[in-house]
Amino acid sequence: MDFLKVNNLSDDEVLAEALAQRRFNDQGTTDPVSPAELEKWKKELTASAADDFYTRWAKWFFADRGSHTISPFSTNTVPDYVQQRIKENTFESLREALLLSPNNAVALAKQAKGLSNLDPAKNPALWAKPISLAAAPWSCRPRTPLC
Repeated sequence: MDFLKVNNLSDDEVLAEALAQRRFNDQGTTDPVSPAELEKWKKELTASAADDFYTRWAKWFFADRGSHTISPFSTNTVPDYVQQRIKENTFESLREALLLSPNNAVALAKQAKGLSNLDPAKNPALWAKPISLAAAPWSCRPRTPLC
């Protein structure tokens, strides 16, 4: 990523400065880095044909979170992974699906159905206070099918 070289800084230092919107000066204090600099950096990165580790990671980092792959070197997209976790239909898999896609109606419905089948006496932590379905603190067996 030669286009990222700024003042002999490494790629990760340039990225850190752009994301933090601060840069250390010669006096050891920080100066602001404009958001325009980050946008310029992202445009140059997007146009780059390089496929080295750092370029690929940075392109993945800035990609649309709703449709990019689950990691920089995976071919599995987040939506595909969410669907896979929903099909597994366990407390653990549905919780992860909802962490990645909090408004997924199918995962929410399956999770709600699973909660309705739990005995409050055996799972008091789930019933002690109002539950946010997307962040329910699962205290039962994580691999038990819900439906």
